[in-house]
Amino acid sequence: KMREMAHSVLVVCVLGAQAVAGTASASPATALSMPFKGFSSPVSSPRSPRPSAHIRMNNDRKGATLERAEEASAAPVPPAGWPAAADGDAAQGEPPSVFGASALIAGTTVGAGILALPVTTLPVGFVPSTAALLLSWVFMCVSGLLIAEVTVNTICALQRPGLGLLATSEQVLGRAGSRVAGGAYVFIHYALLVAYCAQGGANAVSLLGDLPGVGGAVEALAGERQVFGPALFSLLLGGLIGLGDASFLENVNSAFVVLVVASFAGLLAVGIPSVDPSFLLAQADWPRSFEALPICILALVYHNVVPIVCTQLRGDMGKIRTAVVAGSAVPLAMFIAWNACVLGNVDPSAAAGGAQIDPMAVLAARADSAGASWTSAALGSLVPVFSEAAIVTSFFGFVYGLYDFLTDALGVRPGDKSKDALIYPLILAPPLVVVAVNPDIFLNALDTAGTFGVTTLFGLLPAAMAWRQRAAGEAGDGKKLAVPPVVPGGQVTLSIMALISLVIIVEGAADLAGLI
Repeated sequence: KMREMAHSVLVVCVLGAQAVAGTASASPATALSMPFKGFSSPVSSPRSPRPSAHIRMNNDRKGATLERAEEASAAPVPPAGWPAAADGDAAQGEPPSVFGASALIAGTTVGAGILALPVTTLPVGFVPSTAALLLSWVFMCVSGLLIAEVTVNTICALQRPGLGLLATSEQVLGRAGSRVAGGAYVFIHYALLVAYCAQGGANAVSLLGDLPGVGGAVEALAGERQVFGPALFSLLLGGLIGLGDASFLENVNSAFVVLVVASFAGLLAVGIPSVDPSFLLAQADWPRSFEALPICILALVYHNVVPIVCTQLRGDMGKIRTAVVAGSAVPLAMFIAWNACVLGNVDPSAAAGGAQIDPMAVLAARADSAGASWTSAALGSLVPVFSEAAIVTSFFGFVYGLYDFLTDALGVRPGDKSKDALIYPLILAPPLVVVAVNPDIFLNALDTAGTFGVTTLFGLLPAAMAWRQRAAGEAGDGKKLAVPPVVPGGQVTLSIMALISLVIIVEGAADLAGLI
């Protein structure tokens, strides 16, 4: 029942987005088969194009989907050269559904990246940051459609449904391209695990500090050793993942998904009515809106599941386009509402003079202030709950992502647990070491992942793959392209995508070097 509650929220949201776009199917579709994860589902490696263990665990849920009977005319229409329908079905394990694919994209997008948005957008202002979110959404939509185009063409050429992004990049760009993609993939995962360990540990100390009997001891330990919170968070969740079975982890994850949905709904219900419109309009620093782009782009990542969507929908580019646009529009609307809720309850003058203020921390502090209204108290109490739940669900997915990647890299066979004692320390120890050196690295880690990792893996590489494939006029083995370009503008569009990515990367590098 908890899973059904969480899934129903996205069911309504995605149907609404499809209806607005005029592309919703006349009949109901398969429900959400994957919870809120952020950038949580791993990209299949070149050596193993199967869906990841994380995807499989979520897709195998009993009772997690809604039954439907779809009209024959609404079934996906594969392009010429698409592998046999039986192969596609076997690769994915569930019937094709535009709604299911849209919900998968929506659920994958919503994750812990939402936590960093208010910190970045407060000094920019609501209106400029909303424009930055819209621009980021367009950028990521184009990127997702380019990945879909290249993936479908490659699947048709190789007759191998289920190809992941890394396998596709190796096929189109060769080993060099695959190494760049793999490097960016690992970089993103480790950077975000650093961020989640830092903030998850801080949240854990804050929540445990309020418990009678143990609160004082927890806060004392955290005060003496700043790494205590991150270490406790990492070891607890890492132990659960390493020692727990799939069914137990599924139930834990589902409980946190429900907590994310409930706390987010509570924050909006309490926060939106108390928004001060003057706060939303008081700040408008348009030049600084560029600084918000890496976090906005990071928050809108879902591209790791686009290859899975392509297989689910059997290469039908019309339905894939609908899933990408409608599925990503739902989180966009949620992020804009969240941005308004937080920024409308925090005086922007707090960030005057370039000071970096965490609006969520400001809201959380109000719960303990004397004479706080019930609204302030409710917001302050819900903020750490929402923050921790969002981080936990994303943390699970990123650990699974690196686990799949490292098992492939080490040549471990599926189901072989003999090297887990080596793999899990390789996943958890490096982020913990970084956090021990810099406990306040949460925002910087997210910004770095968006600036360098996401723009490379989901900005430069999709443009390069589409350019290479279109210029060659074939997708491999001498076979012609199965689908035409799905994004208008030809090489101009691809050049703009690459240019935007390069500008963000160069600006980020110059900032790190202290040149700007």
